[in-house]
Amino acid sequence: MDLATHAVAGLLVARTRAAWVGRAEPAAVLVAASLLPDIDMVVVVVDPTRAALLRHTLTHSLVVMPALAAGFALLARGAGGRDGFVATFLLAATGMAVHVALDLLNAYGVLLFYPLSEARIDLGLLFVIDPVFTGILAGGLGLSFWPSDRHRMLVARLAVLLAVSHIGVAALLRDRAAEMLAANASGLVVGLVPEPLAPWHWRGIAAHPGGYDQFAIRPVAGRILALPPVASASTEPAVAVVRRSALPWGLDAFLRAPVWRVDGSRVTVHDLRFRFSNLGNDWDPFDFSFDVVDQPEVGTRLVGTTLGERIARSLATLSAIAAAKRGLTDAGDRENSHR
Repeated sequence: MDLATHAVAGLLVARTRAAWVGRAEPAAVLVAASLLPDIDMVVVVVDPTRAALLRHTLTHSLVVMPALAAGFALLARGAGGRDGFVATFLLAATGMAVHVALDLLNAYGVLLFYPLSEARIDLGLLFVIDPVFTGILAGGLGLSFWPSDRHRMLVARLAVLLAVSHIGVAALLRDRAAEMLAANASGLVVGLVPEPLAPWHWRGIAAHPGGYDQFAIRPVAGRILALPPVASASTEPAVAVVRRSALPWGLDAFLRAPVWRVDGSRVTVHDLRFRFSNLGNDWDPFDFSFDVVDQPEVGTRLVGTTLGERIARSLATLSAIAAAKRGLTDAGDRENSHR
């Protein structure tokens, strides 16, 4: 989830218990701890080329979480915190657990048991920015500014319950979307991912020789629409050379719907799960490029990317998403005007 949603969730949770509500220190600890796992964003600066593989690993692991919570509690005590170590430790662990739980909801997932396991786990229920989910949390937080602590706590608990209900409905609808995809896809289903800024809409991906079929699935309306297929040069000799080489750590496990492209000695790959169909599958924040080198002992070289290039791509996709949304709204308004 995005940082704003994590912060709002932490602050809302701070209003759900009588021992926390109305006190600045528990609220501060919960908000800070709910943001702490995303300290791994530093890898975007340190190693932007491999950042997609390195994020949501160590700082999002249940194995490492107790140590992080203990370190946080020690720092808080050293900074003048008045609550005891155990109380601060439990608050920090709660905030981090809420963060990890929210990140499990999107398709990017987390390495929940790293370093014991390198499996990236995801539920694929909500897109990383879900306006309905965030709106529920923000609305509950706004309404919880009540003169009475008792009413603050009640409103916060109701908001959390409503947010959990939204997740539950998404889980039921995703199961329905999976059934619709299985009934219509002829290939092996390799992905069912939430669409951006479109709650309860999914995109199904099925592999076939030479590429993938895609489907836009609207389980509430009971509709499934075939999207343009996507070709992949997975059988090209240059791709075989790349796959035999020492791939960056975690890449092979990360790619579930790899789309390969070959342009001379340059081989690129991205995961189709993270390309948006409503943007023509043209943008991907997690693509990787390799140069096939005419040296058997080298094989391939990973092509580096800069932070500036990553930022430019992110800004471009945000602009494209906004333009696509405006286009859909304008088209809907024109259709309604003709009725």
